[in-house]
Amino acid sequence: MNRYSLFALLCGASLFLPHAARAQNDAAPKAAPSPAQPMTNVSFRDIEVTEVLNLISQGFNVPIVVAAEVRGIILPAISLPNKTPAAAIETVAAAAGLKFRKGTDGTFLIAKNLPDLPQNPSGARLQLIAAPSAPFTPAPLFSPGQIALQTLPNGVRGLVKSVPGADLVSIQVWVRAGSRHESDKQSGAAHLVEILALRGSKSYPAGPNGDDGGALGALRALGGDAGSLTSRDSTFYSATVAAPFAARALGILADATLRPDFSPAAFEDAKVEATEDIARRAFDPVASASDLAYASAFAKHPYRRAALGSDAALGALTRNLARDFYNRQYVGANISVVVVGQIDRGEAQKLIARTFASAPKRAAVRPKLIEEAPLKLDVVARRRVVSREVVDLAWRSPGIDNPDDCVAFDTLLSLWREGLDANLRRALLRDGTKGPLTPLVASYDVDYLTQKDAGLFLVSLVDPQDREGAVEAVLTEVRRVRDRGISASELARAKAQLRQQYIQQSASVNGQAGALGFYDVISSHRFAVEYLGRAAKVSAADLQRVARKYLAPDRYVRAEISPLPRPRPDDENGSNGPVITAKYSAAGETPRAQTLAQ
Repeated sequence: MNRYSLFALLCGASLFLPHAARAQNDAAPKAAPSPAQPMTNVSFRDIEVTEVLNLISQGFNVPIVVAAEVRGIILPAISLPNKTPAAAIETVAAAAGLKFRKGTDGTFLIAKNLPDLPQNPSGARLQLIAAPSAPFTPAPLFSPGQIALQTLPNGVRGLVKSVPGADLVSIQVWVRAGSRHESDKQSGAAHLVEILALRGSKSYPAGPNGDDGGALGALRALGGDAGSLTSRDSTFYSATVAAPFAARALGILADATLRPDFSPAAFEDAKVEATEDIARRAFDPVASASDLAYASAFAKHPYRRAALGSDAALGALTRNLARDFYNRQYVGANISVVVVGQIDRGEAQKLIARTFASAPKRAAVRPKLIEEAPLKLDVVARRRVVSREVVDLAWRSPGIDNPDDCVAFDTLLSLWREGLDANLRRALLRDGTKGPLTPLVASYDVDYLTQKDAGLFLVSLVDPQDREGAVEAVLTEVRRVRDRGISASELARAKAQLRQQYIQQSASVNGQAGALGFYDVISSHRFAVEYLGRAAKVSAADLQRVARKYLAPDRYVRAEISPLPRPRPDDENGSNGPVITAKYSAAGETPRAQTLAQ
């Protein structure tokens, strides 16, 4: 899942999708990360021990391992001191009747009973438990007992997680209504419906300026944050408000998603906005390269189309086609409503039942998809109105039906992208232990998003100084993992980065709501609950296995986006000069320049 890109949106960062702003590893030297700041004094009521320990692990940046027997223990009230991690953990242990030890590697071990620690020959106490009385497992981010699921008679799924003391409530409506569910003639309809829903609805009509009315304006009037997103698999709408306004915010989102304004004027206004969104994405070279890679890698599957559609598709889209898409997809069986924050679970479920009772009770229509042929080496190049050159290397990746493979790919992404020691950072930016060398690229990115069906695993090379050298550096690292695997230290680093990212991105109420909703519409919310457990089990053999299964050195798409030539001011005819494109041989090695007359 690149989950990282998606959850950047869910946690309040700029949109990445369409997932626009991707984090990239800059070539410029970066300062070393500052030490983690201690947690401030904070109090909780009716909270599970493992959840408090997760917060301590985050706040003090320390690893904590908890015995399985600790799960389910609830603390009626607790106040954590703003001192050291040991002091905070000691407070939790005392309140819950637990014992703890700190291992030599800095890991805190917590259980109901810990055996006495023997002395080593030097007299120092050994801080590792050889045979604990109960198996140790990482503290879960979500406990199944914390999440209440209710399915309404019309098929709407209500997911609620109460977080006492949060002061905020995140409400998210996830709909199986992404570009994956569009027909060719309906391309762009999913994003258009998203725009229509927030611009104006039955009880919240659009304002005179387009963005000062509708559900968006009503939610802002409550002092809340609101947003929406169309992806290939789904569309979601979100609001984060102060706890007292949760009921009103839920009603606003229900009206927006169930009763959007489809009038001719609203439809035309939405098309203008959608066209602007497509244009903005086209100016992003990384996004353009990703769209080109998907269009080249998929011949029949709807993933070949950009989630926003295209200018041509949007121009041909009629109001009736968009309405047909809405009527087919916006039914109860396709809707998941997620509420996370300071709200009673029973009260939240009653609110969901009342506000979404009018969702149509019809069976969900599943798209009929044709299986794609395996990838072959393919090189495509396009000129665009962009400021930077991007080369994408794209391999077919697992869908959610292969959950262990998905988590293994997340771990590979972490190994190659996250942190100053990321493998591809050293290979491409060349600032490793051997000293600085001339970077092969200005920056790079690795992107993988868990999707319903098999998608793409992408490595993006931005402004390559040595294009072929950079491509070969990536392929060399891929071959190394396939042929020889990775070391124990590499695996430990990648898993630690992955766990930290997942916890950080799901620390807020909207991050937790996003995790539950994202997985619920492509599989089940339980994937979010089980994610850290799956990640903890990933082995070096798993990474080598998925690399061999998916990352074949001769089965990938190479998609290149480069800027159009600058206009020549001395052109006698006043034109912008020739446009030069490049086509590649089947082997993808030798470019042939071709000049197109204007």
